[in-house]
Parts: sequence; structure tokens; C-alpha cells
Amino acid sequence: MVGKLWSDLIRRPLDRFRREWISFPLYGFSVLGFVAGVTVPWVISRKFPGYLFYSLPLAFLLAGCSITLLFLCRYKNYRAVLFLLIGVMTAGYFYAFRVIFPLANSRMSDRFISEEITSRLQSGDQLAVFRGIEADPYNYYTGIAPILVLGTQDSLHQFLRSQGRVFCLLPFRDFSELFGREGEPKVQLIARRRMRNDDVVLISNR
Repeated sequence: MVGKLWSDLIRRPLDRFRREWISFPLYGFSVLGFVAGVTVPWVISRKFPGYLFYSLPLAFLLAGCSITLLFLCRYKNYRAVLFLLIGVMTAGYFYAFRVIFPLANSRMSDRFISEEITSRLQSGDQLAVFRGIEADPYNYYTGIAPILVLGTQDSLHQFLRSQGRVFCLLPFRDFSELFGREGEPKVQLIARRRMRNDDVVLISNR
């Protein structure tokens, strides 16, 4: 249906009402793309300043193509509009998969700290997660099932006093609050990674 609509739009003139089905959304898309192209570097500079450079090609792509789209719509060159949209989507797709996703993967994926876990766990060792850390991603990446879910400070301390070697994943803020004071179990900080909006640490009782 979409292909038929574009074919009719390009090959022969449509009545005004049907032509506006496409022209109005295209004008809106061009404005939205330009605004996104202008604001993306500003947002990245505020939240992730180290990645500002990588946002610039995307910003130029969005802003430049939006301006071009606006002129093409103004002169009703819908064949060029179609190829422009295809080109923008293709370029955005490859840039996202080759640049954006690999950069985000180091901050968003649980795979890397899971590799740290699997490289250290031996037969008989146990793994737990504490307070706000979901066990499901680590079930998947480590192949360990079940993973003990701890919800209280007492259960965590009891787990760390186990006779065998145990590991636990917990938010760094909880690690800072719960350990280092008199009478609390001694633990080793094995790894620390930034995961999404939180710091996650891997600790062990020995």
C-alpha cells in the first residue's frame, strides 16, 4: 500500500487532498529532523561529554537532510524525496550499528561484567545479586542458574560468611554504605563497571 501510494505520487499527479497525505507528514518530518539534529549534540554534551564527537555526524545528517527534504517537498520533487529518505535511513542504520551501538554496549550491556564473573567462578562457588540488580541478564550471560537474590543487609552478610567462596553483584552505593565498618564481613572488590545509570560492583568473600 505504501509502495502504491509513492508510485502514484511520483508517476502521476494526485488530487490535492491525497497529495497532502504525504506532503504534510514530510514537512513535519523535516522540522522534527532539524530540531533533533540541533539538539542531539547539546544533549550529549550535557549527559555524555566524552561522546560529543560521535554525535556530530548524526547531527549533520539529520539537519542537512531535513533542510534538503524541505526544499524537495517545496518543489514537489517526490522521486528525489523518496531516495533521500531511503538514503537517510540506510546511513543512519549503518552509523548506529558500526559506531553508536558499540559505544553504548560498553555502558549498557551486562555481558562484560558477566565475563569477569565466569573467568573467576570455579566449581562449588556461588553467585548472588543484591538490591535492585536483576538476576535475569546474568543467568543468560553466565549460564548460572539459579542466582541467589538477596534483599536485606542481614541476608547479604550471612551469604558472605559462607564457608565456600561466594560472589555478589551489588550497586556501588550499597557497597560503600555496607562495608568497611567494624564487625562487618571483609570482602574483596573484584570489578566495578558503569551500567546504564548505576555503578555495579562484583565482590567476593575471599
